[in-house]
Amino acid sequence: MLTNAWFTEIQLSIPCIQENLVAYSNHWAPVQLYYCVYLSTRSLFEASNQTVQTKHSSTLKNIAHIIEKRPNLFPHPWKVLCFGDSEEKNLKYINLPSNVKISTISSLASGEYGSFWDSFCLFLKTTRSRQIENLTKEWKKKNKRQRIPKKEKELIVRNHIPTSFLDVLYRLRVRSNYLDADSFLVAIESTEDAKKFNAALRRIAWYSMLYFELIIARYTGKVNFEKMVNDFTGRISSGFGTKLLKHRLNNIKNAI
Repeated sequence: MLTNAWFTEIQLSIPCIQENLVAYSNHWAPVQLYYCVYLSTRSLFEASNQTVQTKHSSTLKNIAHIIEKRPNLFPHPWKVLCFGDSEEKNLKYINLPSNVKISTISSLASGEYGSFWDSFCLFLKTTRSRQIENLTKEWKKKNKRQRIPKKEKELIVRNHIPTSFLDVLYRLRVRSNYLDADSFLVAIESTEDAKKFNAALRRIAWYSMLYFELIIARYTGKVNFEKMVNDFTGRISSGFGTKLLKHRLNNIKNAI
């Protein structure tokens, strides 16, 4: 699992070496970002002896439950979860920093407006809204109904897992993979904007993998984890990939 995650991170990062390729690589970059984190999550399940089906839905459900039960295992913003239904105005976030108050901002507003937490929680909110919408459509199709009773909608919302950051990454992956390639190609016309977008995705991957690898190293032991990293880097010729992994390894060794 870690080998696949590390190879995927290297593939995500390679285009930044040649700037004129970055804009085209951004179509697939959200997919690679998701799989970096998905495979790291699967590695955590393996290291902690958890048996979880490999389906994406099972992985998303299980990591959300882990975050809900053990929020201190993760840093911000990874530990933040979203519950409820925005249409019923009972949406809520848990594990936010104590001094943070969320303000309503438009999804069309520039990222320069509003705080990081306003934007992050909006991303969780819209992701959850899409999830509830899809589940509602499935209920209507299954039951051959045009409308869903309020109690059934409430049951769907109540039974649906908390929405986590991994759900957000999965949403990006699906959008890039199947729905909206143009938004990643045509909409980022400037090389500078494309580079910034790509750098942001790579940063999310690197820090997310750091968090998971730190926990994995606690389960496996620092010596065993370091051996896995050294075995991997010893088999690749890319100094670029080695630098990514060794940097994280040094952080992990200092933290444990």
